[in-house]
Amino acid sequence: MPRLLLVERDAARRDALMFILDEAGIDTIPCTNHAEVRRQLQTGGLDLLVLGDSDLQLLDDLPRQADAALAVPVLTLIDPVNATGILGCLTAGVSGIVSRIRPAGEIVEKIRAMLAGTDSGAFNPHQVTISGDGVPQERIYRQQDLVEALESACDDISRLQQQYEEELSQRRKVEVALMESEAFYQSLVETLPLAMLRKDMQGRFTFANRLLCEALRRTPDEIVGRTDYDFFPRELAEKYRSDDRRVIEAERDLEVTEEFQTPSGERRYTHVVKTPVYDATGNLVGIQAIFSDVTEKKRTEADILKAKEAAEAANRAKSDFLANMSHEIRTPMNAIIGMTELVLDTELSLAQREYLAMVRESGESLLAVINDILDFSKIEAGKLSLERTPFNIRELLGDTLKSLSLRAHRKRLELVCHIAPDVPFAVEGDPHRLRQMVINLIGNAIKFTEEGEVVLDVAIERMEESGPMMHFRVADTGVGIPQEKLDTIFEAFEQADTSTTRRYGGTGLGLAIVSRLVDLMDGNIWVESEVGRGSEFHFTARFGSASAELLPSVSEIHPPVLDGLRVLVVDDNATSRRILSEILCNWGMRPTALPSVAEAVTELERSFSSGRPYALILTDSNMPGQDGFDLAAHIQKRNELCGSLIMMLTSADKSDDQSRCQELGISACLIKPVKQSELLDAIVQAVGTNTALTVPASAVLAPARTASRSKSILLAEDSLINQKLAIGLLERWGHQVTVANNGKEAVEKSGSQQFDLILMDVQMPELDGLDATRQIRARESRTGVHLPIIAMTAHAMKGDRELCLEAGMDGYLMKPIRAEQLFRQIEEVSLGEVEMSMADSKRDEIPPEMVDWQVAGRAVNGDQKLLGHVIEAFLSEGPQLLETMQNSFAAADQKRFQRAAHTLKSALRTFGVARADDVERLELSAKDNLAGIDAALVTQVIAQVRPVFQEMERGLQLAASNDTI
Repeated sequence: MPRLLLVERDAARRDALMFILDEAGIDTIPCTNHAEVRRQLQTGGLDLLVLGDSDLQLLDDLPRQADAALAVPVLTLIDPVNATGILGCLTAGVSGIVSRIRPAGEIVEKIRAMLAGTDSGAFNPHQVTISGDGVPQERIYRQQDLVEALESACDDISRLQQQYEEELSQRRKVEVALMESEAFYQSLVETLPLAMLRKDMQGRFTFANRLLCEALRRTPDEIVGRTDYDFFPRELAEKYRSDDRRVIEAERDLEVTEEFQTPSGERRYTHVVKTPVYDATGNLVGIQAIFSDVTEKKRTEADILKAKEAAEAANRAKSDFLANMSHEIRTPMNAIIGMTELVLDTELSLAQREYLAMVRESGESLLAVINDILDFSKIEAGKLSLERTPFNIRELLGDTLKSLSLRAHRKRLELVCHIAPDVPFAVEGDPHRLRQMVINLIGNAIKFTEEGEVVLDVAIERMEESGPMMHFRVADTGVGIPQEKLDTIFEAFEQADTSTTRRYGGTGLGLAIVSRLVDLMDGNIWVESEVGRGSEFHFTARFGSASAELLPSVSEIHPPVLDGLRVLVVDDNATSRRILSEILCNWGMRPTALPSVAEAVTELERSFSSGRPYALILTDSNMPGQDGFDLAAHIQKRNELCGSLIMMLTSADKSDDQSRCQELGISACLIKPVKQSELLDAIVQAVGTNTALTVPASAVLAPARTASRSKSILLAEDSLINQKLAIGLLERWGHQVTVANNGKEAVEKSGSQQFDLILMDVQMPELDGLDATRQIRARESRTGVHLPIIAMTAHAMKGDRELCLEAGMDGYLMKPIRAEQLFRQIEEVSLGEVEMSMADSKRDEIPPEMVDWQVAGRAVNGDQKLLGHVIEAFLSEGPQLLETMQNSFAAADQKRFQRAAHTLKSALRTFGVARADDVERLELSAKDNLAGIDAALVTQVIAQVRPVFQEMERGLQLAASNDTI
């Protein structure tokens, strides 16, 4: 392989040429030391020597042949303007000269040709006289070399000239761009509504725009070159220079707002941003500052702060107002709902009971509306939260429509509810919010419908892993909504037409609340409507799957006695016929639905003639022409038709329908819209079968409860109505009641008489419930006795419960008081006392190494499955803890022994094991001095604890066999 020696003193040029030759596959030896060059030449074997023009002096020392030609071919790389170097190379007889500005490809090709020996010619000397520096010199050149050198020089000079002109043109473009950029920058900084300046490192101004000059009332010439000390007081100038130094030292922006006073005494504010300035090479050369007047912004912020404080004060006033309104509204509601419950707990006719149940449901609905109004601030703030509780969706919707039926029937509207068969009985969600949504939508539908029907349709949109996504549709045949209003109908205080406010009333808030609740339930809401043809409101909502215990079994829902039962449904409303037929089919019956009494009579006669009579006739009482009572009267006159049982569907506004049903011997009279459970119960009762869904009249009553222990109760309540209600409930449960009409009386009577419990109204005259409780607790701090106090308050605002507990109350009930809630609260107090006494009396009866299963049950809140898991964990960990105690005591490992004893003690106390006290004594002794514990005592305690594991294993086996512990 040819050997090439490269001599180039300039490292950058040498590395570049080495890279080019290496890429071309030419083996190259770099060299910068002349002595090394001579050694390489003496060694021999070089095929070509390449010299840079900074090493041309080597030409004089190179070895030559007998004819004076160089012994090694030489190629020189010359700058084209280096004429002396070129002539020197020609004189020395080099084999080739290449200009440095030649393309890399030409240089490589020249080297390849010289290595291949194809770039040499005969030596044809010519003597030429050339004047160098004014001194004629006689030199001998090879003609070919001279011609080539001249041609190459001319070519290179042309290239240089072209390159120079291109660079000159580019420089002119750059200069023009810089001038335009400078002009743009100057125009920008001069037109900005901001004052701007620049300073050098010594703080001298190097630039000031127009606004800064106007602010300082100086010309640019009077500002540039000066410092802050020339324009501001020394103290202020020092502050500015300090800020400058912070920017320079940290090389970071500085942003401050400064307050100053004008000569006229006005206070103003300036926002200042100071930034470091760098030159083209990245060196820090000064700072730049931009000033903006933010006086108006500051004043606006101050005004906003004042407005915020005023708004907060107004909000507090509104909260106080809402709290007072809550009390004033809830107090009569307490009487309405409570007294209704008391009347329901008496002997009533079926119609009376149903009417009163509707009053109670309506009261509950009204209370829900009141809650929405009182909590409107919470709605606006988006802080509504949903409950997660299991409920029977069919019963809930049935009761909800019952409460609206009277309004519908008074307008002669058919109110119908259709729930698809695959909708589960029990779901998990917020029943109160769902009822509120349905009441709003159906209430609107009734309000805007003059004739026809209102239908609630419920189906499953899709089943998800967590539960069903339900689709609710409320359709009416009312006035409809204009298309241009459909997009805004769900906004707060928005109605389809402003005239509806005068004709129909309402605030326009209901649909907005429904829309918010739908969002919380992960659903969507929309409306389809046409003016004059009615509307359909749709919404979807996500519910959870309820526990299986709430779902009746298949045999309970479909009693075998109903299978194949032939039923004739007579109703002029097609929707009602369709829904009743579907329900009856789902229960295994065989319904036939007809729209008129005449067709029903014909069908009854035909069925009797064919020997397949109907067992049950389900007819509407209100039909055009002949109604359901006419049908019943006709059947009574025909002995052959009297074998069929008749059930009447009547409206809530017809109080005399019950008596007419009794006169005609009708089996049942049900108020529309009838719930599925009511219909099934009535059918089953009529045909003589009971089901789990059948609810006897006694079940509708308030439970006939008896307190676990009669208590002496002090009732602190200023409302006479609420006193009567509470006394009626408490005495029925077997308690003795003493009344205090205000907080002052409550304090006095609780101090002079013995009571087991105080029911304390929060808002009372003279002394309210909170202050009365504080005085009682202060007195008890001296006597050491604690009397349980349960708060009763009509306040429903956030934080009311916390206030009651902070005052020293033990429980909290919100008005209207529900009988079940009151009974449960009193029983919990009694249960706590009984458990405490049982714990005290029975503690000695349980051996210290045995498990107290009552204590263990309370630890897991009665969850037997969880208790089983806890026992399994303890049986796995307990023996290890005993072994750790034994081993760590033998190894004198204090911390390990103490930690094991502490863990074992805690576990034993979870199960009520008295031996936990012995383990605790070991733990405390180990904390002071492990060496001071008697080894025999440790062995004894460990031996006494081991039987606990056997007791737990026995309990676990018992649980597995009996599903209980």
